[in-house]
Parts: sequence; structure tokens; C-alpha cells
Amino acid sequence: MKQPKKKYSFTTKGISGDVAGDFAKKTGEAVENLPQFNFRGKDAFKGSLSKGPNATPQVSFTKGEDRKLPYLSSRFKTDTKVEDPFQRDDRSQTHAYGASTIRQDRKRNQDAQLRRSITGPSEYLKSQEKAAKESSKIGKNLQSAMSSGDEATLKNAVTQANTSTLAGSYNLKRDPGKVTNDASFANRSMINAFDTARKDASGAQDLVDYSRGLKGRINTLKADLSKTFAMTFDERSGAKPTPQPTVKPKSNTTRTPTRTAPSSQNRTQARVQEDFD
Repeated sequence: MKQPKKKYSFTTKGISGDVAGDFAKKTGEAVENLPQFNFRGKDAFKGSLSKGPNATPQVSFTKGEDRKLPYLSSRFKTDTKVEDPFQRDDRSQTHAYGASTIRQDRKRNQDAQLRRSITGPSEYLKSQEKAAKESSKIGKNLQSAMSSGDEATLKNAVTQANTSTLAGSYNLKRDPGKVTNDASFANRSMINAFDTARKDASGAQDLVDYSRGLKGRINTLKADLSKTFAMTFDERSGAKPTPQPTVKPKSNTTRTPTRTAPSSQNRTQARVQEDFD
């Protein structure tokens, strides 16, 4: 009963017989037994932090010039006044040609300002200011860690940012939901942005490290095959190598022709010729 042929992940096109089976087996073993050591690089990670698609995360708050709410005012407008609050969605008054009325223009401008504003009682704004100041410190740590270009430093900074958020004031650690003009929402968005930049950079470094390790595995594979089959292998075409015939080197020494001893009959003929002469 014939044994089923083993299947290997590498093709053996151009090589037949036992050599093909041995080649596939040795190739599979060589790739499975990859070199275990491959150092962690730094350049790709650092380069991604400066040039990657998410390489410019912004801090949530800085200290502004406003005396009452210096941190909160660095991101939000805190002095927006709402006019005509009961008719903000009124679109009934338009000109005959479809042009907006002054009231509608004013409403659109006010809505745009409100999306960038934070309003409320004085005590609420003070609590938001406290959370904004805490978030500003977290942002400085993240920014400093990112500037270092070190993978471990940035990872630890993101972890510490989450820890500091949970240990912060109520308006920093609470879930803001979908309310974007809020200190907790701005803080969470900032941490996520820095963490996204970190993950992108780590992925870039992973790719470079894997490619470097792959080159080493290919070199190991070539050396192993060379020793096993004592032949060269065209890795691009997969063609079967042609054994080279052994050619003996030609000698440069000129051979001197040897003279053979005359036979008895020849010697007799020579003596007769001498007597005749």
C-alpha cells in the first residue's frame, strides 16, 4: 500500500524525485526553526512619531490669558451669550428669493460659537476649570514622553495618563457621553490620540523588525540547503540546478617520445645491410 505523499508549504517546481521531497522538508524545517533572537529597533518607531499619519496629537488644555478660567478658556469659549433661545430653530422668516434673514444669520453664528463654548453656572465652570488644569498636566507628560521617541517611555506615559484620570476630580474622570464641549471628553480624546500615535509607531517598528528577521531566516535557509544538497539554488526561478561535470586540468609538460628497442628480425636485417655495404 502506497503511503500518501507529505504536503509542504513550499513549492518544488523544477525539482523532481527524492530531491524534491527532501528540499520541501528541509525548507519547512528551516523556516519553522527560525532564529529566536531578533533585537528590537528604535528608528522606525521614532520616525513614525514624527512623520506618521497620527503623528501630531494635541494636548487638551494649556494655560491661557483669561484670569478666571485660564485653562478652560484655552480650548473653549467661556463668555458666549445666548440670544433668542426659544426661536433657535425658526426658519420661517426668509426673503422671497430664499435669502436668509438677519435673525437666521445670527442664529447660525451663535450655534457655531456654542459648539466651541462651555457655559453654565459659576460653580460648574470652576469644576470644569479644575478638571482642565489636571488634564493639562497629563498632556504635558504625554507630550514629553512622545518627544523622547522611546517606545517604553510613551507606553508608560499612556498608562499613567489613564491612572491619573481615574484618580482625578469628578469632572475629569466621569463619562461625558456625547458632550464634546466638556473637560472629560477633551481629556479622553487627547489620551486616545497619543495612544493611537504610539500604536501606529509600534506597528511600524514591528514590520521593520520582522523584515530584518526574515532576511536572517532566508540566509540561514540558503546555508542549510547548500550544505544538504551541495548545490546552488536559484531562488527567483526555482530552477533545478545542473550538475557541473568534473574536468581534469591539462598538463603543460611536453612528453618526450620514447624509442622502442628493435626486434631480433630487425637486428638481423641491419647486419645484412652492413655486410652488403
